[in-house]
Amino acid sequence: MRQFLRTTSLALLAMPALLLIPANVVSAADEKSEKTEKVEAYTLKTCAVDEKALGEKPVTFEYKGHEIKVCNEACKEAFMKDADKNLAKVEKAEKSEKKEEKHEHEHKDAK
Repeated sequence: MRQFLRTTSLALLAMPALLLIPANVVSAADEKSEKTEKVEAYTLKTCAVDEKALGEKPVTFEYKGHEIKVCNEACKEAFMKDADKNLAKVEKAEKSEKKEEKHEHEHKDAK
């Protein structure tokens, strides 16, 4: 009888921990979906590696919260060989593009 009570008591003590597992799993899934929602869109019309036109079906992937587009798998491999340097290059090009667009918009407003 004591063995039964001891086993039952241990099982009852473990049950609340089991109830927490699904909540933790859901929380982790929610965190992951939030992270994927915060991916910065790739705004350039050229390949992140060779700067040629992307074409109709670019290879798209994510790196450190940034969407990256390249013209083919070989360029994706090349990007990943020095990914941080290439990401910095993309960010610089995107900033430059935004400045140009803003400048063009200001000239249109002035007319």
